[in-house]
Amino acid sequence: MEASSHFFQLSSLHRNERAICSTPSNKNKKELSLSINLNIQELKGIFSCCSEHFQQNNINDIQRINKYFLICFNTRCDIVALQKQILEHIDYMQSLRLIELRVPAHTNIGSEPELICRWDLGDLDVLYSVKWYKDGKEFFRHVPRDFVTHRKFYLPGVKVKKSDALGSNITLSPATLDTEGRYRCEVSGERPLFPTVSDHADMFVVVLPEYGPVMTGFKTHYRIGDQVHVNCTCGPSRPVVRLAWYLNGEPAPLTTVTSPLLSKDHKSFDTSSLTLTFKVTGRHFLNGELKVKCLATLASIYWKSSEESAQGKQIQYESDLKKRIHAYFI
Repeated sequence: MEASSHFFQLSSLHRNERAICSTPSNKNKKELSLSINLNIQELKGIFSCCSEHFQQNNINDIQRINKYFLICFNTRCDIVALQKQILEHIDYMQSLRLIELRVPAHTNIGSEPELICRWDLGDLDVLYSVKWYKDGKEFFRHVPRDFVTHRKFYLPGVKVKKSDALGSNITLSPATLDTEGRYRCEVSGERPLFPTVSDHADMFVVVLPEYGPVMTGFKTHYRIGDQVHVNCTCGPSRPVVRLAWYLNGEPAPLTTVTSPLLSKDHKSFDTSSLTLTFKVTGRHFLNGELKVKCLATLASIYWKSSEESAQGKQIQYESDLKKRIHAYFI
């Protein structure tokens, strides 16, 4: 049964059936016992469903409701009061919501990544703390009621340069390779339940190439039947830059592109090279021109290209001859 149907069942239980801690009279003892058993069984089913619902939504305060449930069950307390307690705790625990977590998926080495965490407090919620973690280790904390509301913890590659008043928007110092990792924002409400919500996202530190793409081996003129053999290279990067060839604005056929050639520099960054080779035919010339382009991309933060064009020798000769003949007869 879904959680929503259980909540309906919980709210619609007979409010006039009360299991009072005092000992019932002999006349009503059996009737009251049946009433208690019925309500307890129903509440057990509801509680089981609530537990699953809370666990699926990363709510970690289910043990507190379990404590209330066991105390009330063992002492034959007021069933109606138990229903009310569970409903109140459900509403209270679900009122704190994490709305957004923004962590740049890729950040350039030396840049200052910005981390954003936004939440929504319910009417009864009071903010207790905001904590930031990298790879499971805390590096920043905001606790409004502490004398020093902001605290920073040493972590290699992670140094908070600035933060807003609530700790929801923080900027890190220039990124190094150690800045890379999984970042988590955790927001908690005040006592007695300390409702907590959290989310995480991964950040990858990239090193952009200092040059490229650079094309070599391309000529200014080609004849039909000539062999084109041109290379494209991009400087060292992390991760390796992806290279792609285009002929006259269209992706080059796979049969014309060799496998990428990779080499590492002294910092273990990768230099990428890709070769385009094919035999020239008439279809390669558009309006007497052959265009080749090499495109270099790295994730969504690097996008550069190099393009060159060549004239067809025979086509150019025929074009010049037609112009001379046309000029002769005018």
